[in-house]
Amino acid sequence: MIEQIQENLKQEGVSPLDSRVADMTFAFNNREMLKLLKQRYEYLCHAKFDKAEAIESKLTYMKNE
Repeated sequence: MIEQIQENLKQEGVSPLDSRVADMTFAFNNREMLKLLKQRYEYLCHAKFDKAEAIESKLTYMKNE
């Protein structure tokens, strides 16, 4: 990925020596999965294993999707 950024800068006339990547941030669209993980945690804490397993099935489906 860094190589691609440097190549793009080079095409714009900026030398890789004249530029540095200071920070990179990645974001994921996983809000629903995080909510399910929290819900599964709460079910496990209260020994509601059947409900936790249903959440686990949903998580597996989302992961495989």
